[in-house]
Amino acid sequence: MPPPPRPLLELELELPNGETLHLFAAHWKSKRGGERATAGYRRAGAEILRRRIAELLRDDATVDVVIAGDLNETGEVGQGVAAHIGAIPRAAPAVPGSYHYHGSWKAIDHVLLSAGLAHPHGVFYAGGLQVATDGLLTAAGAPRAMRAGGASNHLPVVVELRLGDAAAAAAPAR
Repeated sequence: MPPPPRPLLELELELPNGETLHLFAAHWKSKRGGERATAGYRRAGAEILRRRIAELLRDDATVDVVIAGDLNETGEVGQGVAAHIGAIPRAAPAVPGSYHYHGSWKAIDHVLLSAGLAHPHGVFYAGGLQVATDGLLTAAGAPRAMRAGGASNHLPVVVELRLGDAAAAAAPAR
């Protein structure tokens, strides 16, 4: 029997244009205690998320989904969820990850966007899928820890979504 996963938050946002955006917030188990010993927790969380997204995709193949959170995963578990929703690839961040531990960067915090958000109508991906660093790094280039005036030992991952027509949003204002 797999270990119990952490809770998953699901929000259905009804947008002004009548469309629905499904937002999932996840914080999967860290690797504290060993990667192998804790992997089952992350796999269990990913499986719950995969099943829920499969339900949504069965009802609407173009469903708009955003998955955000600390997945504590850089490997196949996170990639498997991304592949399942046809996730839009993330742009190369300014730093090589969102988490800095013992001198090395890890990309364990994610915003995964379903393929439906790539279409220039309704709610759409407008860019900026990156790790935010402004004012959040020390002089040595590591995230400011909470004890040093920072907010977290993870950097925020940011994405810009817009509502409307992408062509109209890109047109210069007159």
